[in-house]
This record gives sequence, C-alpha cells and structure tokens, in this order.
Amino acid sequence: NLIIERWWSIARYQALVSIGFMLVLFFLWGVAGGLTARQSGSLRSGVASATASGAFCMLIAVAAGFIIESWIAPPNLVQVANWAEFKRSGWADVQAFRLANTLDSGLTHLLIAPLVGAVFGCVFSLAMRVGAKSES
Repeated sequence: NLIIERWWSIARYQALVSIGFMLVLFFLWGVAGGLTARQSGSLRSGVASATASGAFCMLIAVAAGFIIESWIAPPNLVQVANWAEFKRSGWADVQAFRLANTLDSGLTHLLIAPLVGAVFGCVFSLAMRVGAKSES
C-alpha cells in the first residue's frame, strides 16, 4: 500500500485502494479468529488469534515501511516540505519531521492493529461459533 500511495499517479483512487487494503487485512484477521474459534470452540481463542494476527501482520508491515521510508526510497524533502502535516506542525527541520512522522505512523499502526484484530476477531468468532452450532 505504501508503494501504491507513493508512486501511483491516479490520486483520486488512492483512498479507495488504501481502504480496500485495510478491509482485506481486517477481514483476514477476522477469518483467522473465526476459524480458531470454530475449531477450538472458544471465543477467547478466536479473539486472541485475530489479535495476534493483527499484531504480527503490522510488525512485518511496519518493518517493511521503515525500510522503504528510511533506506530504499525516502520521501523527497521538497515534497515533505509541501505536506499539509508539515505545514501545520510548525517544525522548521524537514528531515527531522520526516523521521518523526514515519515513527509516529509506525507506532500508531502497531498500537491500533491488535485492537482492530480483536474487534474483527470477536465478530467473526461469534459468527463462526453460531454457524457451527446451527450445523450441529
């Protein structure tokens, strides 16, 4: 998604692509939790599985994002100086802002993903357990 956001020139579709990527991930975390709940018969196991899926997925994604942002293709500092976030920040050092923005974004992803995984895991676990009971 970071690669698409950075280099895809059709700006009006970027939001849809980003939302699409997020929904696919959330769905997969929920499925992991639902299948675990169905196999184990435990709602708690399903939610834990989805939460762990979100956490591990974001560990990998954030690490890859840091590598891209830091070494492979760091954002152009002239472009960063034109970001609305930079202009609102009041920071004078564009390089420092770029680094802080990257770290802030990564931390936010690492904190939010397990929570989203837990929510989707709970929903899918409940749905799978109800489905398993109705089949019996």
